[in-house]
Amino acid sequence: MSDITVDSHTGGLLVDYCRRAGIDVVIRGVRNVHDLDYEMPMARMNHELAGVETFFIAADPALAPISSTLVTGMSRQPRVPE
Repeated sequence: MSDITVDSHTGGLLVDYCRRAGIDVVIRGVRNVHDLDYEMPMARMNHELAGVETFFIAADPALAPISSTLVTGMSRQPRVPE
């Protein structure tokens, strides 16, 4: 599909990035109801501030225990020699 772009964003507000890049839909993965509870207020605010719609995709249940915090923590652990 030629009208779809995959991108990432770090730092600053997502809504500001969306305005600069002309993005009107973002896709967010959610692992569980806690993720959805966290994401919904931000999605509503992004819609109110800039008309940005948020599309939620449920994660594969087998991957639900994996979080960015866990991955970041693991990447900072010293490597054990084999």
